[in-house]
Amino acid sequence: MRTSREMAAFGRALLLAGGLAAACTALPAGAQTAAQKPVVALDPANRDETCAPCNDFYKYANGGWLATAKIPASYAGIGAFRELRDKNEAALHDIMDAAVANMSKAKAGSNEWKLAAYYGTCMDSSAAEAAGYKPIEPELKRIAGLKAKKDITATVSRLHRQGTAALFRFALTVAKRGVINEGPAELVGMYHMPFVQTFTVKP
Repeated sequence: MRTSREMAAFGRALLLAGGLAAACTALPAGAQTAAQKPVVALDPANRDETCAPCNDFYKYANGGWLATAKIPASYAGIGAFRELRDKNEAALHDIMDAAVANMSKAKAGSNEWKLAAYYGTCMDSSAAEAAGYKPIEPELKRIAGLKAKKDITATVSRLHRQGTAALFRFALTVAKRGVINEGPAELVGMYHMPFVQTFTVKP
């Protein structure tokens, strides 16, 4: 059983995935980079055919890749799945950057336009710095204007409906292997006192 917040987040993820799929098919030819070009799933060059598979199958299957692969300075290690993740992220960046660059050509309200608006807004750090807390200023004033304890309940309820885990959040927990508690099983506090080590242990 999912909470309403989880369902809302799942819905937003589906919408974004749909936008990405639409953007992929709408990319101009110049937007395709090496990161998006087809990659051979099983590249024979990654094998070491000088090694007999019966003697050392691992070296036979991966020797070519091991001989040429380099660990990037920013990583502690590298592997096929790490490379796959990097290629996917690079492809997504290309899709989003192309969507932003072509936003003026996209039909207002279309998936391409929504993707460009969403990603472009998130990446516009200058606009975010200039706006400061103004986007949430009405909410802060509403909270500052609370007069009674009962108003706190209504405010927290409204914030939760908007997807903000104010003061607490509900979560499903696993009671034991293979068994999931039904309904909200955990009330997690969002505010707590710092650990004593924060003030007593030097970094």
